[in-house]
Amino acid sequence: MRGGPRRACAPPVALAVAADAADFERLRRHRLFGAADHGAYLRRTERQLRVMRGAGVAVHLRVLEADGYEEFCARRLLAPADPVARAAYAADPELPGEPYVYAGEGLAELLPALLRDHRARAGVAAGCSALLDAVERGGRPQARLAAFLGYAAELCLAVAAGAGEGRFRLELRAEGAGGEPLEAEAGLAELVALIGLRGTAGGRSEPAAREAEAFAVTLAAVLAGPGAGELLLTGSGGADVRGWSLAAGRATPLTTLELRALPPPGPRRPREAFPLPPPPDLA
Repeated sequence: MRGGPRRACAPPVALAVAADAADFERLRRHRLFGAADHGAYLRRTERQLRVMRGAGVAVHLRVLEADGYEEFCARRLLAPADPVARAAYAADPELPGEPYVYAGEGLAELLPALLRDHRARAGVAAGCSALLDAVERGGRPQARLAAFLGYAAELCLAVAAGAGEGRFRLELRAEGAGGEPLEAEAGLAELVALIGLRGTAGGRSEPAAREAEAFAVTLAAVLAGPGAGELLLTGSGGADVRGWSLAAGRATPLTTLELRALPPPGPRRPREAFPLPPPPDLA
């Protein structure tokens, strides 16, 4: 976690920030921001954050997104203009993952990181939903859940071991049980670091770690379900690509001809993939 130690003087405060200008303008109709424009609102928010941090208050942040906020209020029969609704949205216990804790960043650093964190949280939620749906379709859902989460982690570590030195991007293209697209990507180094730290004490989740978490749980959902897709490993130059087809819970190496046939368009330098571990035995 960046930033100095915080004094534990008060319980954490949850705050939702309208980081996107379009969301801000849409939400103004609910009279949430007074007469301030987006720039003035953000500067005021930054001052509030610094004051609370200086007083030893931990602030848990999330993005105040227009669609999500209005849907949240509709589900809970809350008036969007009511400050109670905004506070409840900020502290929503159904929001996945560890909170994004404000660490004293200025707006130029905070807003892009917070938006990345928001997209990654959405990926975690979608991946978890797809995974739960997939394991419920067969028997022993708890055992299947644990097995496929473990198998997804095992595959990522095996890909990392076979990739060799350098920086790589791991991309997942697949369909879920209902035919909906399930896509995710992560830097391989961050992904493997997250798997290596699985089960450690909590703290702030950086956006890269949250993106890696979304990737791992989405891969587990594809492996557990009847859908199919591809797992693609791309080098830092973007030219060399290796891949595996995903079907029936198994990752099978793609040939160079199969890689060239992938849309849109196939890689410039396809390479033969190496074998990955077999799926868990759930008999």
